Amino acid sequence: MGACHLTRDELLTENRRLRAALKQEREESASLSGTTSADSETASETKPAPEDELFREAFQLGPAALAVTCLSDGTFVEVNEQFLNVTGYGRDELIGHSSIEREIWPSERLRRLTIQRLQERGEILDVEFQLCTRDGEERSMLGSCRHLIIGGEDCLLVSCIDVTERQRAEAAQQESEELFQRVFRYSPAGLTLTRFSDGRITDVNPEFCRLCGYERDEVVGRSWMELELWEDRARRRTLARRLESEAIVQDFEFTITARDAWPVELMGSFQRITVDGEEAVLGVLSDISARKRAERSLREAKQEAEDLAQFRSTVIANITHEVRTPLTVILGFTSILREGVDGSHRRFVDLIERSGRRLLMTLDSVLDLARLESGTLDVDARPHNVVDVVDSVASETRSFAEEKDLTLDTELPERPLYVEVDYELLSRALGHLVDNAVKFTDEGGVTLRATTGTAPPSENKEEEEAQRVLIEVVDTGVGIGEQFVPDLFSVFTQESSGMDRDYQGSGMGLPVAARLIERFDGTVQVDTEKEKGSTFTIVLPEAERASSVDGPPREQVA
Repeated sequence: MGACHLTRDELLTENRRLRAALKQEREESASLSGTTSADSETASETKPAPEDELFREAFQLGPAALAVTCLSDGTFVEVNEQFLNVTGYGRDELIGHSSIEREIWPSERLRRLTIQRLQERGEILDVEFQLCTRDGEERSMLGSCRHLIIGGEDCLLVSCIDVTERQRAEAAQQESEELFQRVFRYSPAGLTLTRFSDGRITDVNPEFCRLCGYERDEVVGRSWMELELWEDRARRRTLARRLESEAIVQDFEFTITARDAWPVELMGSFQRITVDGEEAVLGVLSDISARKRAERSLREAKQEAEDLAQFRSTVIANITHEVRTPLTVILGFTSILREGVDGSHRRFVDLIERSGRRLLMTLDSVLDLARLESGTLDVDARPHNVVDVVDSVASETRSFAEEKDLTLDTELPERPLYVEVDYELLSRALGHLVDNAVKFTDEGGVTLRATTGTAPPSENKEEEEAQRVLIEVVDTGVGIGEQFVPDLFSVFTQESSGMDRDYQGSGMGLPVAARLIERFDGTVQVDTEKEKGSTFTIVLPEAERASSVDGPPREQVA
């Protein structure tokens, strides 16, 4: 059975009860001392007096630990069950033995000082002292002592309760409160304690004072409304409603007006807690003004960049249209001029036509690139036969290859291969690849192939197993250096650059081709070796043949 723990008031009540019982015993003993009847003496020898029973019952059943010792040598005369539980001794181990012998007192000197004070005052009330248990543990006790005479001998009645756990709890609570105060005062975040009932601020830390510009004495005891801190009262009402139904409100953004009328944007977390038995709200506030300004600047910069890109695309589209219209007329008249000039001058007409077509392709690349970057490229995606696209592009560029004494061959299957693309955009992308192959090939030729195969290795196994349509452009040209391959699809880049570069061109053909193919969930791959040639492969998902000639309506691809 564990020790009984009493409060100070309960101990005093127990002492009063015990003293009353002892007083009654003495009074009854005095009234019986004058009786000389032989029958009374015989009865007293054979049967305990009622007051003795009362004392023993009060002594044993009381909640306090009680012990009676001889004042002279500290020998235990009587102890109750509570005292045995506190000390850990058995009854036989204490009765007839002294407290010094059992080392219950920490020292003999302390016991003598206690006896000296007891003789001077007659009793000692509500004193804290240390008591040693059988296991050598020191327990903190709150007790009272009284001088009694029992059987003509001076005795000491000790009544005490074990307050060890209470002291430990009080020490832990004090340590916790001190830690909270240190954290509260020195936290880098602004901290506030607000009474939940009336919204008055009961405490703030220095960081909050820095945020709002007020001193602590100017804030404590006043409400947020009195200080006019909230810039938006609707946000205050929102927080109040949430705290009524939620114990914790996190990441709540709001703005306060500091003392200098400067707005301070805050992010706060609020929690309902109990302080000194009263419900309060703990606020943890962080200044996010700098972050908010940065976010606004980024949004403004992004909007400006988007507006600039849109403006650039519009200007490019207008200029391209204005240049393309007369250029188309020039190219149209070159065929008429070719018929009207003799053989010696026909080469000039061919030069005009080649230069015009190069300029037209550059204009198309600029326009496509602008639309791709601005997200305004119109795509009419529907199933088309790749064989027709390859054959058409080969026919258009064959004359360009023949002018350089190059062959341009096609290897096409007999069955159709369908992909869901925009016919014109796929033709333009493939035209860029073929034009690039012819441009960088001086001997040999260019071959166009259309086949089917599986997708290249990837993390998605289902995509790897899916059937793909492959369009290959194979040349026997100069090839590409390994170090330049990573920049191959970057805009306005060529392996040779500057005024002394070996080949002319804007450097837009390959990047535009790759981005056009990406619009159809495809990729452009390259396999190249310096001085041996290159192979560019367009990889597209295979599609089923359309059930009707008309494809889906045109849609804008962003």
